Amino acid sequence: MPLRSRAVELILREGISDVRELSERLDVPPEELERILAGVPGLSIGDGEVRPEVRLRGYVEVRGTRPILLTAPHAQGPGADVFTGEIAWWVAQISGCYALIGTVSRKSRLPGEDRPADYNREWARDTPFRRRISELIEEHGIRFIVDLHGMESDPVRPEIDVGALGGEAAQGELVSKIVERLEECGFDVGFEQEFCGGDILEYHCDGERVQGIQLELSDELRELDEYRGILAVLVVVNTLLGEL
Repeated sequence: MPLRSRAVELILREGISDVRELSERLDVPPEELERILAGVPGLSIGDGEVRPEVRLRGYVEVRGTRPILLTAPHAQGPGADVFTGEIAWWVAQISGCYALIGTVSRKSRLPGEDRPADYNREWARDTPFRRRISELIEEHGIRFIVDLHGMESDPVRPEIDVGALGGEAAQGELVSKIVERLEECGFDVGFEQEFCGGDILEYHCDGERVQGIQLELSDELRELDEYRGILAVLVVVNTLLGEL
């Protein structure tokens, strides 16, 4: 068994927090153990102690290096915006952005409440998913949020509907650039034709320090073995990177 996995098992199973005690159990120098455990998700190390925070949180996070956050709050079925989570993962890996991918169905219920676990609603602001958005903004200086959703394909709908809460979540010039870039790449794009944005944009984006847009991607862009949904989001992210 790899040393890192053995160490985390001991930390969780026996509650060992002292680095020296853990190093003795694993027969490895404390300095080497700290190096091995550095960067493990859910562990923080300092002052000779390991503090585990490994819990089910209802999301998967992709760590980034750029101040752009992709969110896919409805990635988990049933009732999922199919493939929005995978699209967020691909674009984050390619571009270096952060990503938060929901792992709780919006058809389930929030713990202790008779409300849907829909991360894009006002009542979900105190969920770990939404709290993490706030933390990333404060800790990593997130300047742009791209909130990914899916819509059914329909002859009267565009392939992509861009929302910015009527201009409150993002400046008009930026939205125009995004729409133009998508159209240049061959996408049929609408601006708030049907979807304006939800509470993620309402709560976390002020239109200045943090700007945000919601992308509704049609079914045709999110089919198995399709790449255009990934391309569309990457085009948007590249446009935002040009604003930094």
